[in-house]
Amino acid sequence: MWNLIAALIVTLFTVKAGTVYAGERDGAIMLSPFIGGYTFDGVERLETRPTFGLRPGYNFIKQIGVEGTFCYVSTCFTKPIPGTVDVFNYRLEGIYNFMSDRSLVPYLAIGGGGATIITPSNISISHTYNHSPTVNVGSGIKWFLNQDIAIRADYHQNFLINTSDGNNKVQDSMLNYEYSLGLQIIFGGT
Repeated sequence: MWNLIAALIVTLFTVKAGTVYAGERDGAIMLSPFIGGYTFDGVERLETRPTFGLRPGYNFIKQIGVEGTFCYVSTCFTKPIPGTVDVFNYRLEGIYNFMSDRSLVPYLAIGGGGATIITPSNISISHTYNHSPTVNVGSGIKWFLNQDIAIRADYHQNFLINTSDGNNKVQDSMLNYEYSLGLQIIFGGT
């Protein structure tokens, strides 16, 4: 996975145009594929694994936008339970871009969504589908290579509310971490 990320970065630096274009645009639509890692709260008893997904977004103005996130994690239990656990995360976040006219644009994100954890049917958990609402906060930085493409690094904390842990006990909340590297491709806008 890290070789793929390194190759992606080297390729982007190689094809980067000589002129540096400044940041975000009003009314722009964004599409951001990403790959990274996902770390679960310890009581979930799930292994940290790679994640990948897609973030479609829209800028109302350069500084303020909205972004959806859809990502998938294939993991397994840290205790000896056979089978794969599939985790789907989905959320909608408001984005605030700092210094939106520069080639390096830091940002903050806050929003909510949900997580679905699907466990193997051959284990002794009372329900194999666990749906949890989430509250999400995050930050990141976008580095614009030209007017339509940026490399972005993201870090998000996902607070799962009223969900079951690895022992099938309901927890009031759990805290998971998502960290990723990806591209932002921009369409339209002024």
